[in-house]
Amino acid sequence: MSSDGTMISRTRRKWLTWHGFERFVLFIAWVLLVAMTAAGFWGREDWRIELFANFKMQYYLAALIICAIAAWRRYHVLLVLNLLVFLWNGYYIFNFNPQRFQTEGRVYRAVSINVYTQNAQISRTERWIREQEPDFVALIEITDEWRPTLDGLKDILPYQRTQLWGDRYGTTVLSKYPPTDSRQKHGFAGIGSLPYKVSTPDGPLMLLLVHALSPINERSWNYRDDALKAIARFSSESAIEAPVLVMGDFNTTPWSVFYDDFVLQSRLDPVVTSVFPRRTWPTQNPILWIPIDHFFLSDQLKPVDQYIGPDLGSDHYPIGLDFFFDDERNR
Repeated sequence: MSSDGTMISRTRRKWLTWHGFERFVLFIAWVLLVAMTAAGFWGREDWRIELFANFKMQYYLAALIICAIAAWRRYHVLLVLNLLVFLWNGYYIFNFNPQRFQTEGRVYRAVSINVYTQNAQISRTERWIREQEPDFVALIEITDEWRPTLDGLKDILPYQRTQLWGDRYGTTVLSKYPPTDSRQKHGFAGIGSLPYKVSTPDGPLMLLLVHALSPINERSWNYRDDALKAIARFSSESAIEAPVLVMGDFNTTPWSVFYDDFVLQSRLDPVVTSVFPRRTWPTQNPILWIPIDHFFLSDQLKPVDQYIGPDLGSDHYPIGLDFFFDDERNR
């Protein structure tokens, strides 16, 4: 056999070994990670493409695992390639400039919970709300079964605005402080939103509960986009008259182009108090954890701390926020 034929035969045998197969599989995994990481940047093109933007934490961890395997097996090229993907996703998921402020004034607490329509642990949720001693609460996906609980919470949160669609689906905002006008009627703030302007000891505050549609098909994807635009516009206009707190289930992660659009158009500050990414959904599967529940503040308000609550029987974890009125910005 010629030397050329011998060389080709050895090359084929090399790639047919276990190490060759292993390198091939790891290379394909790297290609997929690059493709999925990059796809999210074109999220405006199609609802299916945008879904890829939401799982940067998973891409980050997958790249880390492949880096560990490549380092152990001494696949140096694969190690470098996956290290780049690891750093690429890490740049987006970690918050390198978390914002926490201290104040000697009054600190308010807001809680937002997507309670899930099929949640049978209503009493557990009520107990947790009472433990938090909140000033404001946003409840999402409430049903008619929640009416007794809402009435029961009036001893600590006497002022409530509820919107039900039939008896199986709705939202409510609960407040320790009264509305600025019991007859107030707000303009359209976007599908799935509920505005409630209240009078606090530090002045008026616009509360805006948000429940954007889940982008599980093109129609709901478009509805969610339109709703976020309307909510952003409403928030920006409302902030001229009073501080604004927006909270709820956005069905959008911070890595989506639509999230970036909302921040730009609303002129609100996303609440970021920790270096590490949060997880708010789903409670049942840690592998798929992503942050889709958020708080946003106008610049007259400042965050003290943000936290994630326990599993209360919903598919979402509750989120909480301590904040205060910035006197210097209100002067």
